[in-house]
Amino acid sequence: MTDARIGELAGLATAALWVVSSLSFTAAGRRLGATRVNLLRTLGAAVVLAFVQWMWFGQWLPRTEVAAMLWLACSGLLGLTIGDQFLFTGYVMLGPRTVSLLMTLSPSLAATIAWVCFGEGMTGISVLGMLITTGGQMVRIPVQGIREAGRNTMGVKLVNLDAGDKLQAIAQVIGEDAGEAPVEGDPAV
Repeated sequence: MTDARIGELAGLATAALWVVSSLSFTAAGRRLGATRVNLLRTLGAAVVLAFVQWMWFGQWLPRTEVAAMLWLACSGLLGLTIGDQFLFTGYVMLGPRTVSLLMTLSPSLAATIAWVCFGEGMTGISVLGMLITTGGQMVRIPVQGIREAGRNTMGVKLVNLDAGDKLQAIAQVIGEDAGEAPVEGDPAV
């Protein structure tokens, strides 16, 4: 297998696991509550990481400087505790579809904050890549809105594309099958 194929398979696996995890955490959050799910996930991850650390290095905690451990603890508090609490609450309140769409803004928001707060710059190609990525659209059409046609039809038109627009894919939204509750005010409802 070539390196290019390995990269493609890794990308597909990442996307599939991202979908499964968002649906799983949404279902668990609706059953147990977002805070409980966040706590259980964090404790489970800590146990697994400590075990891996012990298996590879023969010790439960890494040997490092105190300052590095404090920075790591601060990062974990902000990202794994507070950030994921908002994420899991969003899954429960908004649903995985909406939260996943909002998460596509993370790279451009992080780059903007880094530029404003830390003076970090970006190359033109990096800015162009982010604009192309965030400039995409997702159109959701409920199946109930498509009327059944007889055999003599030429097909069903789902969306009108503007000049220069390209259609990348048509797919079934998995969240609907997982019992995703419709959100009031959602244009797709």
